[in-house]
Amino acid sequence: MNVRRLMRGGIAGALLGWAALAAEAQSDSGICDRTPQVRDKILEILGATDCEDVAAGDLASIVVLDISGSGIDTLKAGDFDGLANLRELNFPGNQLTSLPESLFADLENLEQLWINDNLLASLPAGTFDGLTRLRSLLMGNNRLTELEQDLFDALPALERLFFGGNALTGLRGDTFDGLPNLEWLYYAGNQLTALPEGLFDGLAKLKGLYFFGNDLTALPEGIFDGLSNLQILSFQENKLTRLPDNPFRGLSTLRQLRV
Repeated sequence: MNVRRLMRGGIAGALLGWAALAAEAQSDSGICDRTPQVRDKILEILGATDCEDVAAGDLASIVVLDISGSGIDTLKAGDFDGLANLRELNFPGNQLTSLPESLFADLENLEQLWINDNLLASLPAGTFDGLTRLRSLLMGNNRLTELEQDLFDALPALERLFFGGNALTGLRGDTFDGLPNLEWLYYAGNQLTALPEGLFDGLAKLKGLYFFGNDLTALPEGIFDGLSNLQILSFQENKLTRLPDNPFRGLSTLRQLRV
């Protein structure tokens, strides 16, 4: 809309025109400028045909957004803005090689995030900041070689963390700090050669621990101490040549052991 035309219409016309401009700007930032596959899926969910007809209240009504296998190779920073009540966001099976910063910043109620089976080689620092209600995170079968420090620190509600099938070669001792509610941890099929001492400290609720199919040659002393609720421990298909003395002490709930 042309601003000069607004001025020629007098004060009343200008006010109406400015309102139209604001609505147009809101529409653009709301839907029209998003990645086409994201925009089209939102329109499909809402039963709308024109992106300019979608209001903020409409976006807030969406609970599940699934854009799996949609041929997406890039996403925009504002693609998920306004989806304040979204509970599940799934986009596995695409061709994403990177994620923009603050992509999930508006999703404070998100509980499930599946980004597996893409081509991601790295994740920005703070990728998951603000997702304090997230319970399930799937990042398996990407091309990740390392993780940013404190990547999971903002996920206190997380229960399931899946990073299998990447190319991770190492983990820091504080990688899983800040995940007191974690129950299932899956890092199978990476290229880990060693685990730092204290890696699983603080994970008292852990039930399943899967690190099979890596390149581990040894395990630190007391690596499993404190995992009093562990039921499944899977470390087969590594290169372990020795184990610590009595490594499974205290694991009274263990019902499946594969080493």
